[in-house]
Amino acid sequence: MKLITLGTAHGNPTYCRNCTSTLLQFDHDLYLVDAGGPPLATLTKLRMTPPMNPEYRLRGVFITHAHNDHIGGLPDVLKHCVKYPQKPAVFIPDAAAVEPLCTWVSTMSAAFPKSGIVPQVTHEGNLYRDEHIAVRAIRTAHMDWSYAYEFTYDGGSEGREGRLLITGDLRADLADFPVLTGHYTAIMVETTHYTIKTENLARMREILLHADTEQVIFAHVYDLWHGDGEQTLLDYFAALPYKKSVAHDGDVYSL
Repeated sequence: MKLITLGTAHGNPTYCRNCTSTLLQFDHDLYLVDAGGPPLATLTKLRMTPPMNPEYRLRGVFITHAHNDHIGGLPDVLKHCVKYPQKPAVFIPDAAAVEPLCTWVSTMSAAFPKSGIVPQVTHEGNLYRDEHIAVRAIRTAHMDWSYAYEFTYDGGSEGREGRLLITGDLRADLADFPVLTGHYTAIMVETTHYTIKTENLARMREILLHADTEQVIFAHVYDLWHGDGEQTLLDYFAALPYKKSVAHDGDVYSL
């Protein structure tokens, strides 16, 4: 499996990062985790959308929460799926967001109601499974309805089996950090809400020190950790006994 960071900024785009969106790729099958702007344009630049490359298909979309920097680009993605028929499973954490989303997309494309794309409300626990991937949603407390996602996958033709945790946004005090169970191939953590206070940074370091993982990917990157700040952040977590990196837009990780 490949993990491609389409967008790695926090609540606003920055001079070198778009808002949050992560792509999981199994050969030509694609899964989108969050859809901060602009995921469709970025996928098109990567030549991973029809009609340019019709062999690619979007199988699933998993939104961690309904803040604009995580969901704002979703209408464009869904409209594209209507124009070039694809029927991804779409999971939205907040039930109150489903009807407005469908109305918005229907306004852009009158064919959307007949497309077969039916956004579902995320629920805690086992959420989705197909021949490549199983997805478990873990409730967090960043918003009234927000989730982390755990992916168990077969690796596709290029990789091995593994587990990936994407935390989504968390409370500043990290009281809602998902309980880590067993071994992870990678953990992707945000670096915005808890990084303002030294005591919360120390708490994250303590959590990750006890994590059984092969690597941690720092994403949702706060302004402080841009430029020279990247190395400052990595130095703070230098004691972690595994690979660590600060994600940039367009990075590709083979998991």
